Amino acid sequence: MITFDSLRNDLKMLGVSSGDLLFLRISYKAIGRVEGGPKTFVDALLDVVGKEGTIVVTAFPSRYSSFMRFFYKYNLSNKLISKTGAISNIVLSNPNVSVSAHPTLPFAVIGAKAQELIEHKDNDSFSNYDILKKMLSMNGKCLRIGGEPFDGTTHIALTDFLKKMGYYQVRESSGRYYYNSKNKKIWYDKLPSLFCPQGFFNFYQKKLKDSIIVSSGYVGEGEAVITDMSTSYKIEKEQLFKNSYALFCDDPDCIWCRVSYSYSDLSYFNYINIQLKQLFKKRSKKALKNIYKVLLLIFFGKKCQ
Repeated sequence: MITFDSLRNDLKMLGVSSGDLLFLRISYKAIGRVEGGPKTFVDALLDVVGKEGTIVVTAFPSRYSSFMRFFYKYNLSNKLISKTGAISNIVLSNPNVSVSAHPTLPFAVIGAKAQELIEHKDNDSFSNYDILKKMLSMNGKCLRIGGEPFDGTTHIALTDFLKKMGYYQVRESSGRYYYNSKNKKIWYDKLPSLFCPQGFFNFYQKKLKDSIIVSSGYVGEGEAVITDMSTSYKIEKEQLFKNSYALFCDDPDCIWCRVSYSYSDLSYFNYINIQLKQLFKKRSKKALKNIYKVLLLIFFGKKCQ
C-alpha cells in the first residue's frame, strides 16, 4: 500500500520542491493503491510545494449539445462536478480551493498564487485556458503521472497559430448554461480548438520529448515527468508555423485531421465519398459512424479557434 510519506518522498525525488507552480496531469490509477485514496496524494503534493507553492487542475464540467440545450436543466445551486478525474474533484473539495469563472473551462487552484491566477476583470468575457497562459510567464511546470503525454500548452499554441493564420476548426456545437453578472441565465457555447491525440503523440515523440522534460521518475507505481511549460509552448508554436500539419496524424479516417480544420486536406463531400466506399467492406460500421460524425459537423458545427 502506497502511503502519504512514500508519495511525499517520491515527489521530492522527482524534483517537486517548495514554491513550485504546477499544472497537474495525473492519472490516479497509474499511481497504484494509495492508503486514503486520491486525497492522500493531493495532501502529499501540497505538503511538498508548501505554503508558497501552487497547484492547478482542470475542473471542466460536462458540456451538452447545443441542439438539445432546451432539455438541459441548470440552476444556480448546481455544484460544480469535474469530468476530468479523481484528483480534480478532490482539489475542488478542498476548503482552500479557488475556482476560475469560465463557464465551460474552469480551473481549480490551491496555493499562494491562486488569486493572481484566477483574477478575472470582466465577468461576462472569458478567455479559454487563461490560467495556463498566465502560468507561461510565472515559471509554471506541468507534473504528469501516467496517462497521455499532454503538457498543458498545446491548446494555447494551437489557438495562437489558428488566429494568426486566420484558420479555424469546426466542432459540433455544445456548451452549458451559466449565470452572468446580471444574474441572467446564458447559454455559453464558445468552443476551444482541439488537436488529434495521435497526432500530438507523434509530435511529442519527434519534437518535444527530448526538450521539455525537466526531470523524470516514479510516483507510486506511475511513471512521472515534470515539463517546463514555457519551453513546450515555444516549441509547439514554432513548429506549427513551420508546418501547419505538425499536429496531424496519418490516419485517413481521422475526422479531426482530415476535415475539421479549414486547412484540412479533404472537403466534407470528399471525405463522405471515401467513407461510402467502405460500406461494403469489413469496416462498414466504422464508416457509418464516421459519416454520422461528419454530418453533425455539417449541420450542427461551430467555428472555433
